[in-house]
Amino acid sequence: MNKIIAHIVASIASLLLPILFFALAYWDVHRPKVGPIGDGQLHISFYQALPGILLFLSGCLNLPLALYRYKKHRDEMREE
Repeated sequence: MNKIIAHIVASIASLLLPILFFALAYWDVHRPKVGPIGDGQLHISFYQALPGILLFLSGCLNLPLALYRYKKHRDEMREE
């Protein structure tokens, strides 16, 4: 049972963490940079965003699986 709950928690975390990381990256790119740091235009490249995108997709795919496993385990416990 604890493994199933951990699977659900990990799936939810893998859905929420990329959103947090992209929000922080967006803030960092758009905050004013003056002085020796420079004022050039920055952006997030596809290769920098790819790990976050893949983490989000893995969370989208794993959450239904984790909920299915939880429901199946719960039904098995009720039968006993």
